[in-house]
Amino acid sequence: MLTNNANLQILAESLSKLFSPQVEIVFYGENLGPKLSSFAVSEDPLPLPEEPVISTENLRDGRKVRQLLFPIKNQRGKSTGVMRVRYDLTPFTNLHEQLEILLSPSGRVDENANNNETWQKALKDQVHHFFSERNMTLQSASRSDKRTLILELYRKGTFDYKEASKFLAALLKLSRASVYNYLNWAVSISKIKVHRVDAFTKKRKGGNPAGVVLDANNFTPSGHEIKFCGHSTVGALFMLALEKRFGMQKPGSYVFQVETAAGILAMEIHKSSDSDIRLTLAVPKITFAASSITHKEIAETLGLSANQVNVSLPILFEKTNQDLFVTVHALADLEAIRCDVHKLRALSAREGIVAFCVLTPHAFAQGYDAHIRVFAPAVGVTEDAFTGSVQGALAAYMHRYGLVKSTQLSFHVEQGHFMKRPGTVRIELQHTDGEYTAKLIAEAVHFFSADVQLV
Repeated sequence: MLTNNANLQILAESLSKLFSPQVEIVFYGENLGPKLSSFAVSEDPLPLPEEPVISTENLRDGRKVRQLLFPIKNQRGKSTGVMRVRYDLTPFTNLHEQLEILLSPSGRVDENANNNETWQKALKDQVHHFFSERNMTLQSASRSDKRTLILELYRKGTFDYKEASKFLAALLKLSRASVYNYLNWAVSISKIKVHRVDAFTKKRKGGNPAGVVLDANNFTPSGHEIKFCGHSTVGALFMLALEKRFGMQKPGSYVFQVETAAGILAMEIHKSSDSDIRLTLAVPKITFAASSITHKEIAETLGLSANQVNVSLPILFEKTNQDLFVTVHALADLEAIRCDVHKLRALSAREGIVAFCVLTPHAFAQGYDAHIRVFAPAVGVTEDAFTGSVQGALAAYMHRYGLVKSTQLSFHVEQGHFMKRPGTVRIELQHTDGEYTAKLIAEAVHFFSADVQLV
């Protein structure tokens, strides 16, 4: 049992940094600060157990994690929160697989010729699985494919065997020199530097935290990439400038063409100094469509009364990023939102929605045009701290439906205040022949960097 006190959040951050990415430690409850989450899972409201609870959970990417819930109680013994500890079981599974290869059925390492046959067969099976999983043959495999294969084999411990490189060279029809070159690359890429950048803010612990790994050609798993991710793009561009990549040693403006799942987008880095870096991002094509969701249905799903949703403005769907836009009257209505996560997830599946953007044409700071909250349970985010992908369509929506003057094409938007991670962005809108294009002008701040040894 844990006692609720002001040091819990510091403990959570310290432990998360120490053990990430294999272990995640998160605190939920009253006055416990923001969530620190590194596992891609759904974030349904957690129960407040009286005693510790242990369970196992399957992640969307196929990993399995062990979960432990520890109650946090006040001085009167009442549960006020919970500490969740989750750790990745995958390394232990990989270890088990390696032990099966290393150990004979008798339970000890076989030092005779049969041992050679065991690891050679295992290596052949791993190579066969690699090619069959990707629907390719050895003859069709490129150099990049073979390099990726050797990286995977290295991480499985294959090269612990004395003759493995020679055997693999013959198997892949490569010279032993090529295998050694690929192996050296695998060793170097298994040691990475991870950067934490807070995007859409100039203050640490504001905006949306982004994890950035430069030179990560074979690091991030595929299959869960959204079309355009604003905070990760801001974080990546910011770190490129801070690390002085692509010739950015001196102050100046640098133009890039950035490939995203929504197309190639023009972006700029404006660098006055290491402490003064500003990013300009072109957003993907903005295309609106009507939605079949009613104001009553969205109000119920958001936990609002019918009169808190502005029924005079349409509920609109943006097709490129698959975002839904709905307007409430005031900041108090935004604050009152209590989402039914299960209903939001059902609406996401039914209508193909990635994120729900709820906006009001009011803000905390003077001179700002809107404040928003964004919910994306379809991709495992109950509420997003700051969402760059919705901002261009948000400005177009506000302009189209008269939430700003028709002559206004520059917008300032807030988000994250209700999560205690305030962030801001400036949006420059262009309107030609009924079509909208937009650019985001954003800032960021470096939080920390750490060296990580991949398993």
